[in-house]
Amino acid sequence: MRALAFAGALSALLLLTPAPAQDAKTAREAAADAAAAVTEAVEAADEDVPVNTEGPRHTYGKPVEFTCPVGGEKFSQVIDAFSFPLETYPDGGGPGSEQSDVQLPECPSNGLVLMNEYKHEEGDSQEPYTTAEIARLPALIATPEYQALRKDSRAARLLWLSEKLGRPAWQRYHLLQRAAWVAKTPADRKRWMTRIADESEAMANAPGFPPDFAVQLDVFRINALRETGRWDEALKAIDALYAKADALRAKRPVNPHVVNQQEDDDGRIDILERMRSVIADKDDDPHPVGMMGKRWANMICRDIDEPGKNPLIGPNTRRGCAKMKADAEFETAVTELETDLVGDVVKRDKICVRTPADKRSKLEARACEGAMAQVEWIADRAKMDAWAKRLLANPAILDVECKAVTIGRYDTPATALGKACQERARALHEKEFRRLRDLMQKNPAEYDNRCTYKYPQYVSEDPLEEACASVKSTRESEQDDNARQQVNKLTPAEIAARCAQRDEAEAKDAPAFPEAKAFDPIDYKCISLRSQREEAEWRKIAADPALLAETCAKALADEDHLYRSRCDAIEEDKLDAEAYKLAKDHTALVGSCQSTPMEQRGRVLAMACERYRKCVIVPVGTRVPQKNMFRGDLPIGYYGEEAEKRFLEGEHGDGTGRYCYDMLEEANAAWELVKDPAKRVIDPVDLGAPYSDRKIKAPKAKGKSRPASPPVKM
Repeated sequence: MRALAFAGALSALLLLTPAPAQDAKTAREAAADAAAAVTEAVEAADEDVPVNTEGPRHTYGKPVEFTCPVGGEKFSQVIDAFSFPLETYPDGGGPGSEQSDVQLPECPSNGLVLMNEYKHEEGDSQEPYTTAEIARLPALIATPEYQALRKDSRAARLLWLSEKLGRPAWQRYHLLQRAAWVAKTPADRKRWMTRIADESEAMANAPGFPPDFAVQLDVFRINALRETGRWDEALKAIDALYAKADALRAKRPVNPHVVNQQEDDDGRIDILERMRSVIADKDDDPHPVGMMGKRWANMICRDIDEPGKNPLIGPNTRRGCAKMKADAEFETAVTELETDLVGDVVKRDKICVRTPADKRSKLEARACEGAMAQVEWIADRAKMDAWAKRLLANPAILDVECKAVTIGRYDTPATALGKACQERARALHEKEFRRLRDLMQKNPAEYDNRCTYKYPQYVSEDPLEEACASVKSTRESEQDDNARQQVNKLTPAEIAARCAQRDEAEAKDAPAFPEAKAFDPIDYKCISLRSQREEAEWRKIAADPALLAETCAKALADEDHLYRSRCDAIEEDKLDAEAYKLAKDHTALVGSCQSTPMEQRGRVLAMACERYRKCVIVPVGTRVPQKNMFRGDLPIGYYGEEAEKRFLEGEHGDGTGRYCYDMLEEANAAWELVKDPAKRVIDPVDLGAPYSDRKIKAPKAKGKSRPASPPVKM
């Protein structure tokens, strides 16, 4: 298993950005060709032919047969492991990498680990044992060093063999990484990360090391320095990597009429900046929150109070979660204040002009920087747009001047002439598009002769392609309308017969992966009829408690049952009602969640811990610090009896509602403020002004505000 997307983006940035697309492609191909040439040279120098002892790479959980090259022992082994390639860790691994040792076949008797052949686009690879290497294996695996490693991982043993056999650096490095991924203890992890920190630079400089992969090693080495607490070395390595990026950054020719994106680029690389941030926080966790994607980080922080639930939680996770939350709140505050300053001249003058820079808060300094830059940009744009409008007033002269101006449709113009030429080109493009479209609509033969595109695009540099896309869409819409009219002429009996034929045909020949088919309006009629039948049948079932219980008992035992989802919802509602009752005593629920291991919790307690542990359950309208806790439960602008009832009586109809927090500490603090009925402050519940859309019926007004439900005993 491999997961190098994390540093692969950095590799592209260092080697390719911001070169044009064609140059980037050339650079990638050159790197790949160089890596291929190195591999071919190594293979040519070795006269031995690799012996194929490998099974297929992916076996979908089925055992694979192997023959041990030493002793001839036959054995079978599952070599598939779970992996999730959409997330990558700072060490190059990803979800599932900690279990990747299973992918390395091991001879049961003598403990020889086989080479698992693979090749990656970054240029690193692993080759099977050659005949000459197999001849050396018996002596190597018999040594005390190798036998001692049998207590360690398979990756550790395979790395040791690779070193003894003189395998190239790019083959050895991935095994070094893998040994760190599968380390069994924090001490083992630190030992391997120390080796990565100490050895990866020399490996990357070894002859023939693939260039793209070498760039990734820089990031992995910085991460290893971080994990081993070598903070100053890590920061120096980041600076060195930035220097390398600047040296390799391609320079684009300057176009005076286009905003120079090369100058606007501040040169920051997200991966390195996030790494620098966690280094500044002295965070040496293998999986620091500050280096995770937002979804993963939120999941980790959600599970922070569930010991043992998530293996990615480390000693610094709680601190990282608090920082992430504080940073997010600060950025939101910056955006809000910056927006206010842009629109409020008086406020902007007071804070950003008359207040000395050293007297502004950090929030004000950031907001002023953005607001002033935005105001200046808006003013410059207004002047440029006004002058461009003057130039557009004389198209004959402008067309001559635009012959020397290069600006694309989506470029940001930097001059009035550039803006005018861009608008002029867009107008001419639109004029030609309309001419061609009208021509082909009036004369279908013109469409048949001119439109050779299989899938014409609506947005194209070629006005003909856009015209073809428009005419094609119009034709297809007319065909669909005709088809609908034909279906609408059918009687209910004819529709039912057609639908029966359709269902029968699908049942006889239902492909595993059906291909998309052309629009057929009868499908909508059939789906509607089927839904009506199912709904009528379900209403009949739901009205009979005994029948409902019998149906759901069958449905819950059968994943494919027609009413499985409905019965699941009923079952979940029952559990949720019980879990909600438990959550009313926040202190007791938190205590139960913390004292009961996850595997010992019943279904109700498990749901209560999952959904309500970070919530407070209080009477509707209770004032929670900085929040009106129940207003969020009613969708904005939506009215109706059910919504009003829920808003006034609570989601469970008992006059209570919940407010949930990101951190358990916040929920605990809120509960301390509101758990005593004598100290609660309950605001009148106001449904607000009616929705402006008169088609939606608003509840009848009963005064300015509606009284809250009576206090509920907790």
